[in-house]
Amino acid sequence: MYRQIILASFCLLCYANNGIYQYTDKNGNLVLSNKPKTSNTRYKVLSEELAHEKQALIKANESLATSSPKQEGFLKNTIKAHQKNIDILNKQLGYTP
Repeated sequence: MYRQIILASFCLLCYANNGIYQYTDKNGNLVLSNKPKTSNTRYKVLSEELAHEKQALIKANESLATSSPKQEGFLKNTIKAHQKNIDILNKQLGYTP
């Protein structure tokens, strides 16, 4: 019985510890979080990609305003794709709408 309690406690402890990240910030403070620390490089790349997608969305919307009916369907799909990419990048960067 004693072994079962220890085993159950160990399993719960391992499960509870899963998904908790620990790191030291630039000021030397210990930080506990449910999200891993993102590197500045990853943040920079995602931010640049977000800016690129926003610019592409603006250009696609401008093209839609002056497009022919044949191009309209393609441009609407392009706009949806850019908007979806923007939503995904915002989520990855932790931005909320």
